[in-house]
Amino acid sequence: MKLLTSKIQHYNFEEGEFVEEKKRSYAEVIEIIEEFPWELEREFLVVDLTNPSVSISGLNFDYLKLSLYYNGKFVLHYFDRDDVLYSKSFFDIKDSHRYISEFFQDKLTLSDFRKQNTWLQKNKPHFESADFVYTVTAERVKKYLWSTSAISFAGSIFMVFLFVGKQVNMIMIGVFLFFFFTVGGAFNLILFFNYYFYTKDKILSMSKANDMFYYGNKAAPILYDKKDIIEVKIIQLHHRTGVGGFALCKITMSDGKTLKIPNIFIGEDYLINKLYSCFITSKTSFPFIKY
Repeated sequence: MKLLTSKIQHYNFEEGEFVEEKKRSYAEVIEIIEEFPWELEREFLVVDLTNPSVSISGLNFDYLKLSLYYNGKFVLHYFDRDDVLYSKSFFDIKDSHRYISEFFQDKLTLSDFRKQNTWLQKNKPHFESADFVYTVTAERVKKYLWSTSAISFAGSIFMVFLFVGKQVNMIMIGVFLFFFFTVGGAFNLILFFNYYFYTKDKILSMSKANDMFYYGNKAAPILYDKKDIIEVKIIQLHHRTGVGGFALCKITMSDGKTLKIPNIFIGEDYLINKLYSCFITSKTSFPFIKY
């Protein structure tokens, strides 16, 4: 009996978040499709590639995903190894069984599917399973500095070039320092190193639908429950300021403990999305972490 990996998404899951992922036979996949609470989850439907669904991973790095669709319909999404997306909708979910059977036999007929023009969007994260583990890596540091500080650092470099070849005096030094400490990147560096040294040995493991998450030292992170969160506060200055890209999330737990999660791990919008069920506030302030 041929087995393929299948997995489930519910309405409140984020991209890459799945449960009950394991190898199943065709008959077992049909069984979980029949047992899935499709109509209960339809009331929360926002049509997207991440939706209440049952996904199957093929042997050719391809995927077949049965999801809810508009007007009481269902849709099969086929995503191939070349990142091309095809779709076919149905009124009766049983009409999908034929194509699922063909997929298990590696004989899926695409003539009935419509090729989607999605070259401007990333489709793979909707099909691949993510681990939702975040650490501060060299690649993350590079992207973070580019997104938060590139313009400010470019301004400082421009000021340096203005001074090249000129006789430097105290007034010029004063002008440069004033520029550097206002919009030229000095505060960016202060916040970056503040965040980096606070988080370089920490790990965050959190997804949207799972109430349990880990945060703390990489060797022994602590398990927390979102149900114990009293308040989530996002501290950030206006985006038009030089440090507007830096943000600090302060999570107050029911036992009085405060978790400080800077957005060097993950963008604050993504973090808010994971904590959507919590009470979330914002504060306009310099987002410096006090140890």
